[in-house]
Amino acid sequence: MCSQLSASGSVVVTCESGHRTRTRQCNNPTPSHLGEDCKGFSNESSICSFKSCPVHGGWTKWSSWGACSVSCDVGIQSRDRACANPYPSSDGDFCNGDSRDDRICSVQACADGNWSMWSDWSVCSITCGNGLKSRHRQCDNPKPSLLGSDCAGDPVDVSTCFIKACHDGGWSDWGTWSACSLTCGGGIHSRSRTCSNPVPSERGQYCNGNSMEVKTCNGNICPETLVTQNIIFQARTLNDLTLDTNQTLIFTNVIQNVGQGYNSSTGKFTAPVSGAYIFTFQFCVYSYNHIYYAFVVDNVVHTSGHGYDQNDNPCSTADALMTLNAGQSVWIKATDTSRLLEYSSSVHHDWNIFSGLLVHK
Repeated sequence: MCSQLSASGSVVVTCESGHRTRTRQCNNPTPSHLGEDCKGFSNESSICSFKSCPVHGGWTKWSSWGACSVSCDVGIQSRDRACANPYPSSDGDFCNGDSRDDRICSVQACADGNWSMWSDWSVCSITCGNGLKSRHRQCDNPKPSLLGSDCAGDPVDVSTCFIKACHDGGWSDWGTWSACSLTCGGGIHSRSRTCSNPVPSERGQYCNGNSMEVKTCNGNICPETLVTQNIIFQARTLNDLTLDTNQTLIFTNVIQNVGQGYNSSTGKFTAPVSGAYIFTFQFCVYSYNHIYYAFVVDNVVHTSGHGYDQNDNPCSTADALMTLNAGQSVWIKATDTSRLLEYSSSVHHDWNIFSGLLVHK
């Protein structure tokens, strides 16, 4: 390095080779008015040599990315470079920055999740009636890896459960007797009760017995007494419990048929004589189902109704009182799609029944 400077010189470079200059003046002495100027140059330059300049380091190009550190899920891959383009000299600066570059890499998932076995069912949520129970499973057989899919489906399964009925139905008190249908000669009157003390719980037994009681009344002989013919019938057991609109209900099991007015093939009663008749229809409906019915006289609806109950298999009755001429026919039909129930055991009967009797002629 050019470190020495003369009083009249200047250095142009500080390392490797360069040149330097110096100057002089024609003033020793200054020529007189007629004197000659100094001979030679007022400036002089020469080459100077210094020590080598320092070499600072430079990075090579990055290498290709290396293989991912794992064979599944997420890992690391690297690439490298060297401070060799050029290498730094002993007094040169090393390269700035890092010689290694890392990045996250991902490949296929190591494992998708799979369900464990279901746990046992929990205890039913209630002690009587319909309740709920549940069971559980976990997505740990195996657990999903970092890139794996979670288990498909629900971790909780809920189902209904039933232990026992909370209570069976009980009859209310009998209502008051209705007015007698006749003032003399023997009429009938009735009273009713409901299975509501209590109403049967879900799957509880409906009340045993009839919801209506019928008795004769005013049996005193009327003036100008007319002899009333004994006409009475009762039939049960439907040939079809799932009914279409306008379908006739045919009760095939005839219990009694005094007067031979009822035809078990057609389900129709034909009045043998003219007079006042009363007809009763007992129907049993599945819970949350309906019965739409009508008493029909010669294709004309006389009385219609609708039965429905949220209790367990209730039975109810409907009555129709009418005056018929001899030869007129009466039957029961479904006025809309309906579904009925029939059940019989040694202690309990759910029967659909069609009955009638001549009250007076």
